[in-house]
Amino acid sequence: MQIQGLVVSEASGTPYLMLQPETGTSSTLLVEIGPSEASALILFQEGVDPLLPLTHDLLVSALERGDMKVQNLEFYDYISQTPQCRLHILHDKRKITPWPIRPSDGLILALRMHFPVYLDTETARKWAQKDNPLTESLEHMIPLEEPHHPTLH
Repeated sequence: MQIQGLVVSEASGTPYLMLQPETGTSSTLLVEIGPSEASALILFQEGVDPLLPLTHDLLVSALERGDMKVQNLEFYDYISQTPQCRLHILHDKRKITPWPIRPSDGLILALRMHFPVYLDTETARKWAQKDNPLTESLEHMIPLEEPHHPTLH
């Protein structure tokens, strides 16, 4: 699955990440994210190095210092209008453990740590049936390109 960009609804001011699945649907899928996640993503995209680490910076640092490696982010279901996802984390050099995570946080970590995002066909189908909350065009989408990576303090 490709993370295409960030778009903010002109009607509600709600930020969304736009996703394009590789299989299962031709529809663009939207993940609502909070304003703080959108701000963190824009700072990262712009290469801005905050004075203090943001929450996602701390999680990346904790995973790295704990000798853990994220294998992937898996969207495995769509329940009650919400995509369900989990990180698959390698630890003790051989065990892979699924960790539930909010979709917005998982996607931001995927962008930060460069691990793949998977979506099965059935989940894509359920998700694509949801009404698109964006009534306006997507001409103001911020494409997410390879960012300049800030360093942690």
